[in-house]
Amino acid sequence: MALRSGNNDVELRHIGSTPLLRAALTEAPWDATLYVPGAAMAVQTVLKLIDEFGLDLPVLMIANADERQLALGAMKAGARDVIDADRLERLLPAIEREANGAQHRADHRAALEMLRNSEARFRALASNLPGMLFQLRLCAPADVSDFPGRNFRFMYVSDGCQKLVGRRQHELLESAEYFFSAFDISNRRSLEQALKDSAQSGTLFNWDGQASGRARVKWINLRSTPHRFEDGSVEWRELQQISPIARKLRVNCAGLASSWPSYRLTWRPSKKRNESGLRGKFMTSWARFWFA
Repeated sequence: MALRSGNNDVELRHIGSTPLLRAALTEAPWDATLYVPGAAMAVQTVLKLIDEFGLDLPVLMIANADERQLALGAMKAGARDVIDADRLERLLPAIEREANGAQHRADHRAALEMLRNSEARFRALASNLPGMLFQLRLCAPADVSDFPGRNFRFMYVSDGCQKLVGRRQHELLESAEYFFSAFDISNRRSLEQALKDSAQSGTLFNWDGQASGRARVKWINLRSTPHRFEDGSVEWRELQQISPIARKLRVNCAGLASSWPSYRLTWRPSKKRNESGLRGKFMTSWARFWFA
């Protein structure tokens, strides 16, 4: 049987038994199911079979005025609409409405699945990167010169935060103060000043410092370009912590090099043999330090 709705042809197929319904559900996707009371199957059976196949197939029921209780039971079981048998002009618009709704829901599910897959790939990538990835937002303060820690909020943080500052993701998402408390007073003031300068000028945020995790002190580098929103808030995205070993070695070597003249001026070996031995010992220590 076929009906016409505007420029669209509506194909109808009569299904009189459960096996035929199972066979029909395995064929090309249908747009809707019409149920007429008095059929060989109860409407609850039809809805259950559709659910078993995992289909979002709307069920519409055609009922007479004296079948109100049956129609109410169908709606409670999951039918999308009940069409009065005396007002069949509503049938085709209802089919179109429900078919469009089912398509929108299918598109939404597909978008959510793509989003979940994208998030899973991102989290897998973030968990395998060294350091910590996060997005930090500065909520618009009344005065940008006033920079209380409570104005900061983490929008995202990877699980590398536990190695860096000894805190779990949910703790940093709950309060950014857990992050800032991982720095001593000097480093925290330096970090906040760098964030303040970046927020005010809109320039690259680039900061080096030390974080005191639960295990040991770590050298870190933070770098990101700020993004300003219409409400005045600022967000630093794709920030990452890297352990700058080269910087640590340069700092320590610079300190050692600055004391080198005192070693050279105060060292007065009494014998050449001892001088050779001492020089060899000192140069060995230098090599161990530099390449360790």
